[in-house]
Amino acid sequence: MSSETHKKGCESRETTARSLEIGFKSLAALSVHAEVRLEHAMHEFSCLKITAVSISPQRENNCPMVSYDPESEADGRYVVAFVESAGEVSPVFQRKVNDIFEKHLPHVDPEAWYRTEDVVLAFTEVRDEIGSKTMEQGGAEAAKAIPWPDSVSTLSEALGVLIEQHREAYRDSTQTNPAGNYTVEEHDGRTVRVGILEGFPYGPGFARGVFRQVAAEFGPEDSQPTLDEIEPDTSESHAWELTW
Repeated sequence: MSSETHKKGCESRETTARSLEIGFKSLAALSVHAEVRLEHAMHEFSCLKITAVSISPQRENNCPMVSYDPESEADGRYVVAFVESAGEVSPVFQRKVNDIFEKHLPHVDPEAWYRTEDVVLAFTEVRDEIGSKTMEQGGAEAAKAIPWPDSVSTLSEALGVLIEQHREAYRDSTQTNPAGNYTVEEHDGRTVRVGILEGFPYGPGFARGVFRQVAAEFGPEDSQPTLDEIEPDTSESHAWELTW
């Protein structure tokens, strides 16, 4: 074998060795990348919980979305207001609502407190069986039952107090908002951005009824409240532009 042929053979083997080395390094890098992506995916999966009591995702640690607290207790005054509101829609709806609440919350009393999970189950069944009109009417009647402080005289003040009143309608919970809450962001003139947080368990129809009633009660005499749905932010499930 000539020296030139031997030299070419050595160069070929070196080239092959370098190619194999590069290939192994690429595979190792891909393996590490895949492992990192898998670890990230597993973290996301462990962070996300779908609870049996809420359709809202519940996140832990650094995850912002939370569910309502099913073991907290809800103020009976708003439960009674909701049940009685069905009569404003029709006697047929009133009977249906009474039957539903009898299953979950027999003998509703405005001075009693009820397990939030039982309240949510009753409200959800009403929404599913009877429809959004009943939920909106129920929200309006619940807003009428709010014990507004004497100092509240404007819509802006009322919307601010609404958030605190909703929070105080629940007890026996470690959560700041045991049943979600309303959101309010001031705009100019007779328009305001409103919404509901993730974890608000009564649905958008109920919230619309609340906002419309508060605007009608505390807005100017010529108020005609309307709600136009807009894009919610990351902490909200629904948002609207409220005009009156």
